[in-house]
Amino acid sequence: MAKKLIMSIDCGIYGVKAVGGKGEILFESIIYPKPDSMIKFTGDFGLANPFEVVFDDIPYVLGDHAKFLQTLNPISFTTHGAGGSKNSEDSVIKALGAVCRYLDTYEDFEDDEIEVYAFFGSPLINATDEEEVAAIQARFENKGRPFDYNYNGFDLKIKFNHLEVMPEGAAAFYSSVPFKSLHTYIADAGSQTINLIAFMNGMPNGMAANTLKNGVEYFKRNYSAHTAKMLAKAILSEAERLKWDPAYTVWACGGYALELASAFNDLQDNPYTMELVRPELVLEGKKGLKKTLDPVFANAVGMYVLAKAHFNEEIVG
Repeated sequence: MAKKLIMSIDCGIYGVKAVGGKGEILFESIIYPKPDSMIKFTGDFGLANPFEVVFDDIPYVLGDHAKFLQTLNPISFTTHGAGGSKNSEDSVIKALGAVCRYLDTYEDFEDDEIEVYAFFGSPLINATDEEEVAAIQARFENKGRPFDYNYNGFDLKIKFNHLEVMPEGAAAFYSSVPFKSLHTYIADAGSQTINLIAFMNGMPNGMAANTLKNGVEYFKRNYSAHTAKMLAKAILSEAERLKWDPAYTVWACGGYALELASAFNDLQDNPYTMELVRPELVLEGKKGLKKTLDPVFANAVGMYVLAKAHFNEEIVG
């Protein structure tokens, strides 16, 4: 019988985040085609855990191993589209890698057939495009066929039985308990895009939401000495344009959340206050024990909460 997993997967440009009932996964969002002759990694490099995969008969190296190889031979290998589109083969390769990394960390490889029920993150501008969402779902669900995938020597058949696409930023709303006020505003500082999300009485307010197409990496490249301050100014300007109510907190998530919040709160003539999202994961089989995670996991935790509610009855029967 196939192993069934409920998961969330967030394939960011610089980090792949995944969450399941037993914990979280994070690795460098890098794919490197494996050279015919490659250094054998050992603990001497601090890379004791290999991350080698085979997809469509092509071997790749992922995560820290791929980052290390890029320091030796810096090549560009990514197919992420403009605006952070996740409708790409490399998103599938990374997502499959996340499933395997989760199994390796928290489960086992006793079953070579894996069925995944997942919520998958996409920038707001793409996740509200019906054609884009359908294309992502079709790519991952693969006409009902499993993907043949080899992870560190294990031959696996991994099938996405169902995949729901969720707007990044909006997913973070479901990751923590403080979001009980009339208005909730979330600034999701991603590498390639900034998602600004608004909720009113627990419902998304599309009229007060937007995606800034210049993400953290843009500000790092162009304003290296003042990255956080310039990013904070851009978010403040957009919050005012969207008419966010300054009586309510703006919540920051993403890998740059700490720097952003600090700079945002230091801005002069700023009527808003920004705090960090503290995502809380209820651990499976731990009698309600919660694990507080870094803000970078806000979207992944929120999507897992939704995935569990959405898919649990279908799996349990």
